[in-house]
Amino acid sequence: MKMSGLSGLIIFFIATSVLLGCGGGGGGGSNGGASNSTAHSITDCYGCHADGLIAKYADENIFSEWRDSAHGNYEGTNYAGSPAYDDLTDTTCNSCHDDRGDGELLEDYYNTTGISFMGTVNRPLVGCESCHGSGDTHFGVGQMQYPDPDASICGNCHKEDSYHAEENPEGDGIYEAYQSSPHAGPVSEEAYADGSTTDAQAKCSKCHTDEGARLYKEISGGYDELEAAAYSTDPVADVNAVQCRTCHDAHDTSKLLKPAGEGTSAEYETCTACHQNEDDSYHGTNNPEFDAADTTRTIYDTHFDNDATNNIEGYIIDKSSDRACSDCHNPHDANNGLNDEWANSAHGGHILQTIDVTGKADVAEKPWMEYNWKGSDRQACHRCHTATGFKNYADASATYDPVNNVFAAATGVQKEMLYCWGCHTNNVGGLRSPGSYVSPRYIAGTATVVNGSATVSGTGTTWNSTNTPVGSLFQVSGDSTINIVKTINTTTQITLNSVYAGASASNVNYSISTYIVPTGRSVDPGTEGSTICVSCHSGRQTGEFIKNYPVALTGKNFGSFNSHYLAAGAIMFRTIGYEYTGLDYSNDISFIHDTIGTTGGSDGDNGPCVGCHMKTDESHSFEVVEGDLGAVTDIRAYTNVCSGCHGNKATLISTLNTRDTQYNAALSALDAQLQGKGIYWCVNYPYFKSAAACGGGFYTAWPDKDTLGAAFNYNLLKNIPAAYVHNREYTRKLIYDSIDFLDNGALDTSVEATLVSGDAYDYLNGTR
Repeated sequence: MKMSGLSGLIIFFIATSVLLGCGGGGGGGSNGGASNSTAHSITDCYGCHADGLIAKYADENIFSEWRDSAHGNYEGTNYAGSPAYDDLTDTTCNSCHDDRGDGELLEDYYNTTGISFMGTVNRPLVGCESCHGSGDTHFGVGQMQYPDPDASICGNCHKEDSYHAEENPEGDGIYEAYQSSPHAGPVSEEAYADGSTTDAQAKCSKCHTDEGARLYKEISGGYDELEAAAYSTDPVADVNAVQCRTCHDAHDTSKLLKPAGEGTSAEYETCTACHQNEDDSYHGTNNPEFDAADTTRTIYDTHFDNDATNNIEGYIIDKSSDRACSDCHNPHDANNGLNDEWANSAHGGHILQTIDVTGKADVAEKPWMEYNWKGSDRQACHRCHTATGFKNYADASATYDPVNNVFAAATGVQKEMLYCWGCHTNNVGGLRSPGSYVSPRYIAGTATVVNGSATVSGTGTTWNSTNTPVGSLFQVSGDSTINIVKTINTTTQITLNSVYAGASASNVNYSISTYIVPTGRSVDPGTEGSTICVSCHSGRQTGEFIKNYPVALTGKNFGSFNSHYLAAGAIMFRTIGYEYTGLDYSNDISFIHDTIGTTGGSDGDNGPCVGCHMKTDESHSFEVVEGDLGAVTDIRAYTNVCSGCHGNKATLISTLNTRDTQYNAALSALDAQLQGKGIYWCVNYPYFKSAAACGGGFYTAWPDKDTLGAAFNYNLLKNIPAAYVHNREYTRKLIYDSIDFLDNGALDTSVEATLVSGDAYDYLNGTR
């Protein structure tokens, strides 16, 4: 509604009369604001700053933005927000939640004026003076004490131990994190205009100063556009380092520096305003004084994968996500140390080691490059070979179904690696909790069960040889009966190895598991951190699966029994090997590697995986030693982990190198026994062939389960580097017993006579 000049003038005097109660003074205040020597309130500010009241004093819709934000703590006229005064049981809460008592005036203000704009009941709120300081000298025309509050004002509340870390762990210690970050400055010397210590070059100010970032935020076309605009302006005066206000709008806490774009979130737009996008438009080839592959400032070289290639050129980012960047980065400390360690690790595909002269990565190594793991034909692989699959599994392992996985890059052949958010729930180290890895549910749904029938019909899930291989355990919820899958007749029907004798009726939940373990065993470190690791590093099938296999072995190649790879967790906890009937596979009394990281101390309390692999100065490289296996030159984790039980470091290094030689010699001795049976291991899946040098067809003439078990143990251990460290006694027994059976078809401790002496003999020597 348009006001006449007289009407506007009348309103002006009414509004300013409210503010004339403001006295002089300033400084102090629990939040860095002014003293409370003269009473002020949020209602005084509202008199002039109500949305659109007087153009001279109104800043767009700043008051309603504040009211509806977290600082205004408002959720409707009658207020149903959080916290309420009743929630502030600790008197210290008000120092942040309502330091000036503004919220206790709202009900009286409504009852007196009839204005419901700010609500009708009292509530805690962070008012104008909480951040801007005293209004004593303001009067609607003068300067506020803090017209543009800097990070120190925010830091009065957003600091360590003054935040609800349990509700929002990423919010704890924001100010301390910011203070130690590159964002906090100081402003780079190169950014200043010639001869100045206060004014920045316009072209540099966009990313290196708070004022420039806000001034040039709309320039997003790249260096040329920035340069053209910047050179037409004077230097930016009196600049400061990046502040909280640079990226956040305190009046509307839902706003960031830049709004969402078409298919991109506000977070993505805000971060890439400086950290670039999919090319080197600011730094690099267009500005050669900077390093084109500076991954500390730019992301074009590592963060974008080409959907048309089978290579991995970068991480896959969901640009539309509100956490496009903060899922992996803590933007407040801006420390890429852990991120770079991860990117140099196998989990990150060693991507930082493969950036080429064009400034782009090209990761051509297993396991991430081998297949399009997110494909519908690889659903059984989603759980460990994609971050999306693992996240969904770890969050709900009992009901996990890969059919429900939705990938950020739904089209193309982009491949996910194990990103930060696969294991972590937030960017300050929170962990997912997949639970014990005992009987993973490869499928889950409902089954129509006819009592007394050996045939089971399924609905809701398609059964196939990938998710329901022959030999799997089949169990209906509510029943103690466990059957074994004998055949897969159609995509909706399987046959069990015996008549179904359960008590459950139709349409009940069921689970299928190929991961069958010896009675009383489980892969369970009992700790959150290492449980995440063993969820994938425990293999997919076990020796017990072979023992329970219900049909003839002849005609089956080894692919039906493959244990899968890097199953160190299963070796640690003795769940995976083919164990010969009647023999003891318990740990030696002196074995305590499975207790590392479970009792606190320097090795932590997150179990043996974390206790060894993440107790170095570069925790997210996951490397315990330096040098190749057999040629170890240093033990990075020695002081924090090994020193408590082992001798000096040099002696332990020598022992490790010797043991590696012995272990591989013992595997070679087992390989020789298999070859003596006409079973030849080949590096190509499914591994065992009928002639040397990977010749002939795949071996399928398994004479018995014990021979197949020996081959299983060989392939299992061949694919676990340093298995002798994870559980030397268990690996020794698996190799020993496999050789013992193969050398004469009997378990008669004939290994000593078969090997006589040498490295293999030294590794396996011991009583059985």
